[in-house]
Amino acid sequence: MPRIYTPHTSSSAYRAHAREVRRQVMDKLVRWTLCVLFSVFLCLLDGTSFSLSTGIAPTIPALMPVWVTVCAFYAGPFSGAWFGIFCGLLSDAAGGSRLYLLPMVYLCLGFCAGLCSIRMLRRRFWMFLLYDAAASVLYAGYRAAGIAVTALYYHAPLPAAAVLLSDVLHTALYTALWGIFLYLPAKWIFTARKQS
Repeated sequence: MPRIYTPHTSSSAYRAHAREVRRQVMDKLVRWTLCVLFSVFLCLLDGTSFSLSTGIAPTIPALMPVWVTVCAFYAGPFSGAWFGIFCGLLSDAAGGSRLYLLPMVYLCLGFCAGLCSIRMLRRRFWMFLLYDAAASVLYAGYRAAGIAVTALYYHAPLPAAAVLLSDVLHTALYTALWGIFLYLPAKWIFTARKQS
């Protein structure tokens, strides 16, 4: 329950509380500024590097959904949902999808990851691996749906189901492997200033 200050409260206690509130606000501001800057960096990096040639298209690790997942893992469901909307808009502005539904996909991803991290054992590395795998499979399915819808729209032959499944598996595995490296920056951003 928040502490209520009355005219009888000492001014030193009020000043100490005001300093604590200012410190918490500055911590959140710095934390989310670092997250946004890292998101812009990942958006620039996404699709330019780390490609792996597979059957129908080069497999590119989807670093942005994993970054949304790991930030929601530490920030909670509502902050994760808002951050997912921001990252989805950023990815779509950079030409990141065929269906232009990434803000909604990342919103659901951030909210569910934040909710699961609160309800289950939170901030454990093995739980992050589960979230990472789920985000990777979700994005790979979204990418395969985009390929199928684009093929149907342009009246092109639809890729075989085995080829699409192979692309989904390659994308999910490659994204999950790269997602492990995103755990450390997010852990540093969300826990370093709390420990100081």
